[in-house]
Amino acid sequence: MWAAPCLLPSESPWDVVAVALAVLLVGYPGTERIWYQRAFVGQAMSPREIWRSLWRFFWPFLRLAILVGLLAFMVSLPVQLTFPENAGALIVVLTLFFLLADVALTFVVPALTFSTRKVREAVRIGLVMIRHQWPGSAWYALAPPLAVLVLVRAPIVFGRLGSIGRFATAVAATLLSLAFKGAIARFFLMRKER
Repeated sequence: MWAAPCLLPSESPWDVVAVALAVLLVGYPGTERIWYQRAFVGQAMSPREIWRSLWRFFWPFLRLAILVGLLAFMVSLPVQLTFPENAGALIVVLTLFFLLADVALTFVVPALTFSTRKVREAVRIGLVMIRHQWPGSAWYALAPPLAVLVLVRAPIVFGRLGSIGRFATAVAATLLSLAFKGAIARFFLMRKER
């Protein structure tokens, strides 16, 4: 589900469909973590529960997305003003930003799912967990799942692949990302229970 917007072509009318799916799936990261939590104890989620969970997590994850978006804008603005014609510089800066943000926010998504609905509190919990659980948390923080998807969608890489290559790369990156997210959710839940 999460990869659906990435798998659609980036031309009209598919770009509109991709944006609509992305908006609909804003709460999906929280739903996905609940799904993992249930799977860890051998329980399933019904389609009705998935739908309710998507909406339950919509606002907390929208606030987190806005925060990350504002930070990305603030980081990219000097590059856009200094090198307005250099798309490569912007891609490099944003890629580095998202890599660092993904490391910093490793446990923020589980915290926003399992511990609090407040973004500021989730950020605090996530950063404290990285610091207090170090070096055990390093394996989770340094295997950034979001970065896999961001890099796959980077125009430098993604633009040169044919449609089959884009599809295969997006599916592989999504599966790898899911494995990382499941491991991160388990680590968070095990540490939270202590």
